[in-house]
Amino acid sequence: MGRDIYRGEKEEGVRCNDEDILTEAREMWKNVHGSRFILEHAWNVLKHYDKWTDRTQMSDGSSKRSGPNEGVSSKRPDGVKKVKSRRKAPISSSTSPSPSPSSSEFTRRISLGEDLLEYQKERDALRESTKEEDRKFKING
Repeated sequence: MGRDIYRGEKEEGVRCNDEDILTEAREMWKNVHGSRFILEHAWNVLKHYDKWTDRTQMSDGSSKRSGPNEGVSSKRPDGVKKVKSRRKAPISSSTSPSPSPSSSEFTRRISLGEDLLEYQKERDALRESTKEEDRKFKING
């Protein structure tokens, strides 16, 4: 039944080659959409990828023809979002959880935070004094 959907009303026992299937698919497209299928060049490239192969024909086992994906698992490839999330995920979280930091680590982090805060205050004060000097210069200039 797998490819019979694309064959329309043809009997299940009737054998069709790829060109017959393409001809009938073109006719079906024209009947449904009212225009001819214009992306056939793209289909000729994509039809060899796992995502677009007919799984019923591959799992049947009765076909003596070897397809372009022979020996390749029939598992569907991961989507774009799944691949990106895997790339962005930190490696340490997937292998083993990191041990909790000790109290000395916390004190070190607090000290670093305080140092950073002090630096930011000094920087802000320097910016403010620079702005005031610029204002005085513009008024006097």
